[in-house]
Amino acid sequence: MLADVVLRERFRLDVSAASGLVVRDGVAHVIADDGERLRRYRLDGARLPDVPAADGVPEAPIAKKHKPDFEALLDLPDGRLLAFGSGSRPNRERALLFDPRLDCAQALDLAPLYARLRSELGELNIEGAARREDQWVLGHRGAGRRTVSALVLLDGSARSAGREPALTAAAYQSIVPLALHDLDGVPLTLTDLAVHPTLGLHFLAAAEATDDAYEDAACAGSAFGCFDAAFQPRLLARLRPDIKAEGLAWWEPVGEPGRWLVVADGDEATRRSPLYELLP
Repeated sequence: MLADVVLRERFRLDVSAASGLVVRDGVAHVIADDGERLRRYRLDGARLPDVPAADGVPEAPIAKKHKPDFEALLDLPDGRLLAFGSGSRPNRERALLFDPRLDCAQALDLAPLYARLRSELGELNIEGAARREDQWVLGHRGAGRRTVSALVLLDGSARSAGREPALTAAAYQSIVPLALHDLDGVPLTLTDLAVHPTLGLHFLAAAEATDDAYEDAACAGSAFGCFDAAFQPRLLARLRPDIKAEGLAWWEPVGEPGRWLVVADGDEATRRSPLYELLP
């Protein structure tokens, strides 16, 4: 029996489809899968200015058919953040490179890299990202029992002539298939990755009752776990209440113990995404 861990809500975001989470200098950076702006919040809930989309257009929820589906957010050592499209449809093969210092974003083409990943995985659905020094780890979310989740290992050290992150097929290193078991009879599939400063790579997985990488379905709940040195997963706890957990980040407040933070996607336009902390 998987032990429960209780989530305590800190505040609600002003998006309904929060997907990627990075915490840096006491600020939560959030990307939603139905938008193109980087939201920023102090961890007392105060809203900070967004980093605008690459085209500068005011943000509005984008319809499912047209949304870029940014599901994963990666913090780079130079202070920029990189949002990855899921790749589950041809219009979802872009990245956005955000620079919070300059309040700007740049669109990058992921099609060559994603074509390489599809040659290994078939269908593609990138939902998580984390950085381990010069290695980047992307989380591919499987489709129920039909396809398995996997880790995609990339060389994050290379740079193009324009100092952009190397997101070409040449960055590919390897793929690690994952076995994540079930939650209440529903297969768990990977939804995010994050690195603890001493305990290494951790993950979120959700039990969504669908075998389709595009369609949403009822979610039985989510689990939290870690990886060993060989990238083998270990489930640590079930998250309570039962939510569709999509973003994970480690936070070390000044003078307090560190803790994990989680954002959830309610898959409903009228339901604002909560930001939680895991209670010990």
